[in-house]
Amino acid sequence: MTYHNIEIVFENVESIIIPASRILTLEYGQVKPSKIQYEGNTFSMSQLELAIGLHDISEITYDVEHVENPLGMFTSNPDSNRTVDRSNIFGRILYYNDITWILEEDEQQKVINSYSVPWSDNEFENQLMRTYLVTIDNHQYPLSLHINIGEVKGE
Repeated sequence: MTYHNIEIVFENVESIIIPASRILTLEYGQVKPSKIQYEGNTFSMSQLELAIGLHDISEITYDVEHVENPLGMFTSNPDSNRTVDRSNIFGRILYYNDITWILEEDEQQKVINSYSVPWSDNEFENQLMRTYLVTIDNHQYPLSLHINIGEVKGE
């Protein structure tokens, strides 16, 4: 593992930052240099498979309609977009199918690699994205949030 954090960027430019210790699976399909430049080394991919370990169901209770300071890129937002500070923001992934980029960061929070994800024809929602929860017995994380974007194996 060459990254310290993973930053997930959404269609509306919100993002959340997840420590590498929470990443159970991170696999990219058919990676190639991207024509669109982002941060660090920029790539596109044909498929993303990502699984994130969760301590309990409370970590997906994020509700943008009932949060005083929702995730957002405005500079005066006093709340963090880091899951170590606000673990319930994992729910942002589960309820909105709009991940656009996966960024790998080093210890200094500098982006090493950026990966654009496959996107459907819909402007705001990625119809190629699927999310679901899995229960894991006898594991450090009893729940796992799975994200698949692109063609799913076996389809």
